[in-house]
Amino acid sequence: MHRVRERPTVYLHIGAPKTGTTYLQNILFRNRAALRRDGLLYPGDAVRSHFWAAQDLRRMAFHGYAEPQVDGAWRRLIEDIRRFGGNSVLDHELLAGASADQIDEALADLDFADVRIVFTARDLARQLPAAWQERVKNRDTMAYGTFLERVRDSRASDGPRRLFWPLHDVPTILARWSRNLPPDRVHLVTLPPAGGNPALLWQRFTGVLGIDPGRYDTAVARENTSLSAAEAAVLRALNEAIAETDIPWPVYRLAIKHGLSAALGGGTRKGAARIELPEDAYAWVTVWSRDAVAELSAAGYSVVGELAELIPA
Repeated sequence: MHRVRERPTVYLHIGAPKTGTTYLQNILFRNRAALRRDGLLYPGDAVRSHFWAAQDLRRMAFHGYAEPQVDGAWRRLIEDIRRFGGNSVLDHELLAGASADQIDEALADLDFADVRIVFTARDLARQLPAAWQERVKNRDTMAYGTFLERVRDSRASDGPRRLFWPLHDVPTILARWSRNLPPDRVHLVTLPPAGGNPALLWQRFTGVLGIDPGRYDTAVARENTSLSAAEAAVLRALNEAIAETDIPWPVYRLAIKHGLSAALGGGTRKGAARIELPEDAYAWVTVWSRDAVAELSAAGYSVVGELAELIPA
């Protein structure tokens, strides 16, 4: 009598940006040998492998530049997963913005496995300032107030609104990704409130993956550091000063995004003025968040944490 081989599970961690994704990705990458021994594959041999795969699936360049590793990167990771035969994790926040056709393509490529969607989320009052400063790190020059106005303007169809919501509108993103999946295979992991234990995110995330959080080295994790208001202002001024300078994106990414901004990144230092929301934007975000939580609750997804953590406090 032949034993029927169980279908593997592939966990697709699709976002959102600025929800500890860099922290989680670095833990997974640095511990990939130990994870493999424990029966969980984190495919790829470079820390950017999943970024390249997400770009490949979405057929997108970043600042008009696609590294040579992008071409075929999605298929390479899928083949690694297929050969492994056990449970695996595919992980990048750019996947949140995939179109319905791209999602169908991804799920068709993974038809040999049971797919579970994982989405990490935090309250929008923290997401908006974080998203703006990430734009600044990526050479943008738009002022913070202008960014907030454009994101909230329902009449706008381009610029910040077009780029922000496909990666941060949690109900819409999960509805799009779960069209052909039962809700219990969609896992929404909420981030603890500001000032909470940062290890709690790793514990919640590993609870979805079914692994012991204490078995892996988390000290090596590199976080995507925040900028203070002053540091962000300095970086934006620099971007304005070099706006007409022909600096290739790979050079800017290495020297400024991962060089200067990482060196600045003291937004959490004592006494540093944080980037926060003005009162009108905060009130709007609170209403939006309550509506979003109601929609997520009705959808019946598997929630790890508390939906109330997505409402600004």
